[in-house]
Amino acid sequence: MLANGVLGVGLSVDVKDANWRDLPAAMDEAIAAGCEFVELPLHKLDIVLDGVREAYTRAKQLCESLGNPEPHMQMVLRGLWGYHLVRAEYPAARELAYSLHSLARRANNHALLVEGNHAIAFTLCHMGELTTAVNYRREAIRLHAERPGMDYGFPFALDPG
Repeated sequence: MLANGVLGVGLSVDVKDANWRDLPAAMDEAIAAGCEFVELPLHKLDIVLDGVREAYTRAKQLCESLGNPEPHMQMVLRGLWGYHLVRAEYPAARELAYSLHSLARRANNHALLVEGNHAIAFTLCHMGELTTAVNYRREAIRLHAERPGMDYGFPFALDPG
């Protein structure tokens, strides 16, 4: 919810003086206090988002130093993709979506390949590249239908089928 330069996240406490690098602790404190609404001033939101970017970027570096372990790199790429997507940084989001897709192909991971196709389609749609987006979406749907009983619940995402 957005009103008067404040983003509401569903509780009710003014955390304007909270340590913005430790937002999860501030949220936990608000919940423990029984609050129903937390107000986050929008001018502080970039600090929070910078922390998200820094955490995922560091996690990506660690994964690369460990040889790109698939399950961990999948979550890192998905997190970075989402970060750039919500900030409308579509070229970076597209690059990460293609990286996710490449990881799926290298790992021969069917569920992740569905997710990679979905991420590319979703990003390209936002960029106005509709014909290519539709092709990737169709591939995601086709792959999903190939294994109807498979668990497609990805971390941080919905079943794309």
